Amino acid sequence: VPQTSGSFLTNDFRLEFGVGAGLEKYNGCYEMEELSLFKRLGGARPIYMNHENEARFTYCKTDMKWRLFEAYYGDGCKYGINDQILAYSSRSFSFDIETIFSDPWFSSSGTPLEADFVISGVGVEEGCGKRTGDGTCDTVLNIAEFEYDGGDCCASTCNHPLCGLGTITEAFNTTLRSVGDGYQDCSDPDMVKISITVQDVIREDEYYQYGRIVNSKPPLMKLECDGVNHLALSVQEGMKNKTELIKVQDGGMCKVFLRAGHKVNFTIAMDGNTSDITIFDGVINNGTHDG
Repeated sequence: VPQTSGSFLTNDFRLEFGVGAGLEKYNGCYEMEELSLFKRLGGARPIYMNHENEARFTYCKTDMKWRLFEAYYGDGCKYGINDQILAYSSRSFSFDIETIFSDPWFSSSGTPLEADFVISGVGVEEGCGKRTGDGTCDTVLNIAEFEYDGGDCCASTCNHPLCGLGTITEAFNTTLRSVGDGYQDCSDPDMVKISITVQDVIREDEYYQYGRIVNSKPPLMKLECDGVNHLALSVQEGMKNKTELIKVQDGGMCKVFLRAGHKVNFTIAMDGNTSDITIFDGVINNGTHDG
């Protein structure tokens, strides 16, 4: 985009820090704040802001580096005691921040960072308000380029307290009476498929009250692999003879749990590539595993 100064500027871009950097909170889109004509003619670099977390990129002429700040409102070289430097670039005299996207970036302590910048396409034109690694599976970011939303869409790769919670409204081709937990949008090709088919549901906690049969609690089924919840929902009568597919890490150890007081007869089938998956005895509480 040509500016009055005769230089070129990147308007917007998306930043993705590598997993483990501790800066995933600052992933997302950064938009260029408007520069006055006076500042542009004076050679000032723009400020880029993330409106989700109020982090800002700004340039310091003294050391010729771009800096990423949290809650920053000054210029790149003069900042207050409460302004936190999160990352900074290699030295650059270029007017456009894009020119140093492929150069090394560093944490505030000087440790090299894995930082990927995107200036167009998915994640910029679409999904700018979405963040990877926040525990919510965002469809637009659920692609290899964004490491399947930073792992948010699969149970074995999601690392957040909100992972998979309240995401399922339909399972076993049946509309759920209450939402369940799971990862139905998992598309990471490193995962493999297992399927659970419900054959029968036997309620053993039914009792009579005023001449009517009453069920105190619905049958709760959970699938855990390597200690991580992959599926949790209440089993309904309408699920009989229906199947649900679940994506799991190959080589995982999986268990099926059922709420005490119920029997759910089910079978588990594994994809042809899941020879290393171990399904423990499905007889948990009063559950029955037929395969």
